[in-house]
Parts: sequence; C-alpha cells; structure tokens
Amino acid sequence: AALQALRRKKRLEQQLAQTDGTLSTLEFQREAIENATTNAEVVRTMELAAQGMKKAYQDMDIDKVDELMADITEQQEVAQQISDAISQPVGFGDVVD
Repeated sequence: AALQALRRKKRLEQQLAQTDGTLSTLEFQREAIENATTNAEVVRTMELAAQGMKKAYQDMDIDKVDELMADITEQQEVAQQISDAISQPVGFGDVVD
C-alpha cells in the first residue's frame, strides 16, 4: 500500500509538472497574442494619423507657409511702427502765438 501511494504520488507530481508546463506555454502564447494585437492597433493608428496629416497638409506647401509667415511678420512690423508713432509725445506746449 505504501509503495502504491509513492507511485501514485510520483505520477501525480509528473502530471502536475506537465500541467504547469502547459499553463506556462499557454500564458506565453496569450502574451504573444496580446503583443501582436497591440502592435497591429498601433500600426492602424499610425496609418490613420498619416492619412489625417496628408489630408490636412494637401493644400499646403512650404513656400506658401513661408510667404504667409513673411506677410505676418511684415504686418507685425507695421503694427509696431504705428504703435510707436502714436505713443510719441505730441508737442502741445511748444506752439506759442
């Protein structure tokens, strides 16, 4: 009876080790699937971002942007000149009749 119990214990330990190995393999596969799913979602998101950027920039080119920025800079300079001119003191006290 004791010998049978030892054999049964050994057999159950082997089954436990096999089951543990199987569970580890399944866990690794599950993690690999999760990683693949995440990677696929990242790629899809990047594709959508690229398409969105292409659409947003389809009517723009760098020359137009440079010209626009030059126009804005020019208008800011004009605004500063106007601001400087109207902030100068006016010689109200200098006129004597």
